[in-house]
Amino acid sequence: FLPAIGHVILLVAKFYLYTIYFVVSVLWAVHSVLAMCNITTFECGKGGKYIDYLRGTEMTDFPFSRSLFGNIKIFIIRDDASQWILNTKVSIPCVSNRLLQRLRRCFNNFMSLQENGGW
Repeated sequence: FLPAIGHVILLVAKFYLYTIYFVVSVLWAVHSVLAMCNITTFECGKGGKYIDYLRGTEMTDFPFSRSLFGNIKIFIIRDDASQWILNTKVSIPCVSNRLLQRLRRCFNNFMSLQENGGW
């Protein structure tokens, strides 16, 4: 009788964990697509029918999109982050100069590749 209870507990735990995994995977996929299109969940959910600045747009229109890589750059490197990468006058006590130089090099390489159509 005891091994049967163990199997039931294991099946319930699997069902619970697989359900959570499925929900998290769907949320990750949806928000990844939203980040690639540079659109928020509010804008996607309401659309042009209820939001003034989106009136006259279709569901497949993305008025704020700046290409795939531009949207990903906006999503990952926000204004505050890119300021301290590009501006040497801003001091960040927790980041060493060596790491800051590496970040600047990577950021500049990425920007030059994108501007020159290297992707």
